[in-house]
Amino acid sequence: LAGSGLCLTVGNESDSTFDETHRWRTLFMAHCDEAKLSHSQWHFVVPN
Repeated sequence: LAGSGLCLTVGNESDSTFDETHRWRTLFMAHCDEAKLSHSQWHFVVPN
């Protein structure tokens, strides 16, 4: 994606999964300059 001007974003709706502590959202590619910041910032966590 580097240099493409595209960002990975999430959709507006979420729903439950098999576990009440997890939710799912659809993922989309969007132009970074048009993507909502709240839907295009990511924080990755690596479990211990």
